[in-house]
Amino acid sequence: MVKVINQTLLTFLVLFAIPSSQIAIDIYLPSLPSMVLSLQTNSADLQLTFTFYIIGLGISQLFYGFLTDRLGRKPIIQFGLLLFILSSILCVASRDIYLLFAGRLLQGLGGGAIFVVTNAIWKDVFVGEQLARRVTYGSLIWSLVPILAPALGGFIQQYLGWQMNFYIMMGYAVITLFLLWIWLPETLNKTEVEKICFKKLIIDYLHILTDIRFLRFVACVIFSWGAVIAFSIVGPFIFQNLLRVSASLYGTLILIVGVAYTVGTFLNGLLLNYYQTLTLLKFGIILMLISALALLGFAGLGWFNITTILLATCLLQIGQGFIFANCLTSTLMIFPSAAGTVSSLFGCIVVLGIVVISALVAYFNVNSQLSLALVYLLLGFLTFIIMLPYFFRFLSSSNAAN
Repeated sequence: MVKVINQTLLTFLVLFAIPSSQIAIDIYLPSLPSMVLSLQTNSADLQLTFTFYIIGLGISQLFYGFLTDRLGRKPIIQFGLLLFILSSILCVASRDIYLLFAGRLLQGLGGGAIFVVTNAIWKDVFVGEQLARRVTYGSLIWSLVPILAPALGGFIQQYLGWQMNFYIMMGYAVITLFLLWIWLPETLNKTEVEKICFKKLIIDYLHILTDIRFLRFVACVIFSWGAVIAFSIVGPFIFQNLLRVSASLYGTLILIVGVAYTVGTFLNGLLLNYYQTLTLLKFGIILMLISALALLGFAGLGWFNITTILLATCLLQIGQGFIFANCLTSTLMIFPSAAGTVSSLFGCIVVLGIVVISALVAYFNVNSQLSLALVYLLLGFLTFIIMLPYFFRFLSSSNAAN
């Protein structure tokens, strides 16, 4: 008997579930200066709470991919949400940094299920253009929520205190769990489930991981998105401690940064009607380099204020709007018959790569306009170097045309 699935309701449920894991990435970052005093720790240790969450989020994806193909979509995402809720309670109850580390790691382990299963559900139900459209919707939310969440977090810190951030995470997850429990159908066709062969699984992974094109696009996202994450980590200290802006004003500034990313994504979608994916990807990389050089120039001139930081970072975000979507699309086009495996590896490697970058940002205590500019420049240069063959291909094509 063929299951009849309400595609509109399913789309709503999946899109509603995606922010559950994404909002936890950095909604609490505007509270970091206050948490330093409350937990009697230092800024470097608190920045590692971001790293612990990302570690759990990244590593768990490989395990959830295996489990959801065996046990179904619904039980795995429900388990992930329940783990996320319980770990959020642990974060609220934390009275020292080590308990908060544990809570954030467990939050990440729960959030990984949400990321994997939502993508798997798209693949179960939709094909062709409809699949591409849903993946685009999900990718936009996946990328945009961590940018906009600090805007909400700034107001929460200003009026309610840092613990309320984790109550918000928990409350959203509770609502999501309830909605999915009641209305989410099981989308996995269990008659098509094959017994998992670990040998074949490893061979498939190695086939993808040894493809230089896949590795280039993944590295491009790691370095470019790493610059965005660096700002998310460093921004609260630069704006609130050095520029003396309030937590609520910082939240407004982050909202502007989020709008910049939306503008980049919108322009990318519009220009895809006229230009190829790789052309727009290279344009995004150029914008990233320009933003880094602009911030470095501002620092050299001694122009340190809200406007200079915001201008350079908004330009970076517009460029990221071109880079992320086109890299993800390009990787899926390399292995069109293995989209699920590619998406799982793509997400896992990108997340773990960002873990390394965020840990380095915390370790080297990046906390000024100049140091942030150097991070932008280094990551922008690495992004350019990784994709250099595609720039040369563009030049070769232009010369041949002439």
